[in-house]
Amino acid sequence: MIKLFCRLILSIILFILSCIPLGIFLGIKSSISPQGFWQQFAIYGLGIYLFGALQIILWILFCYVLYWLMSGINFRKEGQNEL
Repeated sequence: MIKLFCRLILSIILFILSCIPLGIFLGIKSSISPQGFWQQFAIYGLGIYLFGALQIILWILFCYVLYWLMSGINFRKEGQNEL
């Protein structure tokens, strides 16, 4: 039971860490507060260009680590002893 709780806490922490680029983008957008269409277009373009790829990579890594955590797969070689 404690192992499952630790996995849950770790998955929540990893989810928060994987959403950091989105938080940075929203913080920058709200502090700049663009007024017109072209200003918003430029902000969204820069946000997608700068933070979009990083966000996708972090979400993919989050899904991979979450699968690894929740499935209980141990990436050990055959015959390797547990500690």
